[in-house]
Amino acid sequence: MASTFSDLGIELMTTGENAGTWGTKTNANLQLIEQLTGGYLEVSIAGGAQTTALDIDNGALTGTAQQKILKFTGTITGNQIVTFPLLTENFYIIENGTSGAYTVQLKAASGSGATVTFATDDKGYKLIYLDGVATNTGVFEASVGAGGDVTLNGTQTLTNKTLTSPKIGTSILDTNGAELFKLTATSSAVNEITYANAATGNKPTFTATGDDTNIGVSIQPKGSGTVTIDALTFPAGDGSADQVLKTDGSGTLSFTDMGGGSVSWQTGAIKTGDFTAAAGEGYFVNTTSGTITVTLPSSPSAGAIVAIKDYAGTFVDNNVTVGRNSSNIDGVAQDGNLNENNLAVTFIYIDGTQGWKAINSDAGTYGPGYIQASGGEEHICGDFKIHTFNGPGIFNVTRAGNPSGSTQVDYMVIAGGGSGGPNSQAGGGGAGGFRESHSTPVSGSYTASPLATPTGVTVSAQAYPISIGAGGTGPGAPATGYKGTPSVALGITSAGGGGGGISGGGGSAGGSGGGGGENASGGSGNSPSVSPPQGNSGGSSSHPSGAGGGGAGAAGGNTAGQNGGNGGTGVTTEITGAPQTFAGGGGGGGYSPSGSGGNPGPGGGGQGGDYNNPERSGFAGAMNSGGGGGGNGWPTPGTGGAGGSGKVVIRYKYR
Repeated sequence: MASTFSDLGIELMTTGENAGTWGTKTNANLQLIEQLTGGYLEVSIAGGAQTTALDIDNGALTGTAQQKILKFTGTITGNQIVTFPLLTENFYIIENGTSGAYTVQLKAASGSGATVTFATDDKGYKLIYLDGVATNTGVFEASVGAGGDVTLNGTQTLTNKTLTSPKIGTSILDTNGAELFKLTATSSAVNEITYANAATGNKPTFTATGDDTNIGVSIQPKGSGTVTIDALTFPAGDGSADQVLKTDGSGTLSFTDMGGGSVSWQTGAIKTGDFTAAAGEGYFVNTTSGTITVTLPSSPSAGAIVAIKDYAGTFVDNNVTVGRNSSNIDGVAQDGNLNENNLAVTFIYIDGTQGWKAINSDAGTYGPGYIQASGGEEHICGDFKIHTFNGPGIFNVTRAGNPSGSTQVDYMVIAGGGSGGPNSQAGGGGAGGFRESHSTPVSGSYTASPLATPTGVTVSAQAYPISIGAGGTGPGAPATGYKGTPSVALGITSAGGGGGGISGGGGSAGGSGGGGGENASGGSGNSPSVSPPQGNSGGSSSHPSGAGGGGAGAAGGNTAGQNGGNGGTGVTTEITGAPQTFAGGGGGGGYSPSGSGGNPGPGGGGQGGDYNNPERSGFAGAMNSGGGGGGNGWPTPGTGGAGGSGKVVIRYKYR
């Protein structure tokens, strides 16, 4: 009987055959077993996308699938498939030694069995097992990482691993093996350094911690080296008693005597008007009756000293201007300003670059003064602060600033929108009055609305009440739509939007006028009149449908047959920090048999009601937009949409 072969190519001899060759064949089988358990073969799969078939040669040692370890080599320029013969049942160690960012898939020659794939960037090893299942031989992976296991003496890279209380020797090395950080252990240590990272907007901390109550931190340079923190280099040793640190203007600090000696306070001559200071003197300055300018000495020598103290606690109401007299102050060719009550400042002249510098202040800062205030929803946009009021509140100015910093604010004041008319074929409500100011020095560079005036409001230290106008409520028949309520801030009043007219009735006047009802005129906008105008008139109707309410950017739309007129467009501004559109008019109501309500004006206007369906009532204007409400469609009963409430935004330079 002839020999047969196993699925891996081993010859299975029957009793009595192969006389004279039995030893040779047995040795061949043993060699094949040796290959299957530990043999190594490199197989090139170089080239474009293709399939490379591994084979098993019965009774021979030449089959490419008859080695334990297979290394695929070559440069591949397309995704590769490597197949094993069906019925193969064995473990293999596969190394992907190719170059090129393409996949290598391992699978049986046919069937739908499982497969294993090297990813495009996987150039490591895989331990695979073929299950030998007939017709659907599967390939399965037992992963072996390219980096191997962590060993005591090996070199491995640990990624995303947590080491709990690791013990580190005397140093930490960098990627080149050089010492990066040295550690020295102290016997029975109880104090240590804690480093904590930080979330956005916060600072990481480097803190002394431990068992002791009071723990300092020592930073010691080597030899004559120095310590540099935030580009400031400190001297290597201590100075003498009463010396101060000074900078050379390039970041190097040194100890120096306080030039000019002690200040001679002029207690017998309280200053109540402008004067020029003398080096070495201190002055009590009384600004009860008004602002005062203190001019620093001309042509000062290094170490010249001048001191100023608020005599009556009135520097907030009446500032002191510190005239530089041709010398810099803190390196800037600009006069200083003392603007906080009970302030005391000592100026020392350093050199021609920095000029005069304040070395002490017991109640705040000097120089440019900026508005400080609170109220509403606050957020920062660069050097500018924005306060948004969606309801009544207080804009509380605690510091008024000065001309060197900021004294004015820009604003946007929007009143409540008018409601749409009720009954049937009613006009849309007019938008609430829209008033805005914008000047780049006051509130920064952004695109304001076309209605913005360049004149802001000068503020003082006080509480400013903010009133936010409510939108007109959506009435039922037979009343005309209700006007919105005015918004008031910083002495600026925006008028409420006019209500939409009912069938046969005109819209009412307001910040923007309400649209006219069926065959009626719209209400006047910009009422009362201001410049720039705060709104536009409502549209007029010459058809059996309602006209649109006026918007801040355009008049309300007139009627077009059975369809209601569109609400007037609002205006867009970036005063809030992003483009937003406000004060759109409400759409007019439609009429039978198929009339639709007018579209809302962009900027929060309400849609007009349609003819004879559940949407015949007008839609409300958006909250805090000043948008007008939509007019009622046909038939009655129905209501006009309520007007949107108003909004106030205040913006100014705060630093």
